[in-house]
Amino acid sequence: MYKIRIKHNDVIVSEKTLDRAECESIGGTGVQFIFNAYKKHFNFDIGKYRISDYDNGEDFFTLHIKTDDLVKLRDKKLSELGL
Repeated sequence: MYKIRIKHNDVIVSEKTLDRAECESIGGTGVQFIFNAYKKHFNFDIGKYRISDYDNGEDFFTLHIKTDDLVKLRDKKLSELGL
């Protein structure tokens, strides 16, 4: 099990727990795995973020998202919901 999260101002905005099969289906190793996981589950490219914007451990990876990207994610989600 591996958790990927998006946080803003110390509040978890979104979180996904990946089981072994999901981890294997994402593909890649190391940094490429993390990039692929965020793209697949949050439809979010984390490439422009710096090392200081991340927390990671043995079983989790957390991205501390910027306010403008949070607004974009919110707007994208509302659009998907037809709101």
